[in-house]
Amino acid sequence: MKQFIYPALYYADDENETSTLLIDDLDIISSSDTVENAYLSAKDHLQNFVDWSIKYGGVINPATSFKETCALNPKRDVLLVDVNSDAVPVDKNSLEEDFQTLRGLLTKSE
Repeated sequence: MKQFIYPALYYADDENETSTLLIDDLDIISSSDTVENAYLSAKDHLQNFVDWSIKYGGVINPATSFKETCALNPKRDVLLVDVNSDAVPVDKNSLEEDFQTLRGLLTKSE
């Protein structure tokens, strides 16, 4: 199992009563009515991004350090969002077989 920890910038929109978190290193953004819900949503998005990237060979940018993120954003609150992943890369042959099977099913239904 591998752990991934990313800094997230916190934005409060008092006028619209929303809280937003931005994981800038991965372009993941999450908004909700509370910071707690925005955090849980960001964590869920991060989990899905990491798992899918590992499974299908996507690029996972390294995290900027907490210290550097704070220094670059002195007027923003910074939270850390972490996930653990035990995802493994998908076998390319099995993926191709699944694709061909799906393609055949779609062709038959036309």
